[in-house]
Amino acid sequence: MKQDINLNAELREWFGKQMSALLKDNPQDIRKHYLDLDEAKKDLIQIVYDRVITLPDSAKQTADFFCISRKTVYNYTKK
Repeated sequence: MKQDINLNAELREWFGKQMSALLKDNPQDIRKHYLDLDEAKKDLIQIVYDRVITLPDSAKQTADFFCISRKTVYNYTKK
């Protein structure tokens, strides 16, 4: 039986913990750090694509996973 897992909830929880640990009681420390969302998006797409590369139409599988277009997957996974 297929069980759907909401990775958004997992990511929110993990990221919230990371930010709490990083900033602790000093929110002004946010200036010392950065997160490039475009780079993170590319990394996440590449990670999933690499895991499903052996499946038929791995780009479609990756696109469906992220609810994005196949073209986006192709653009982000160019080697």
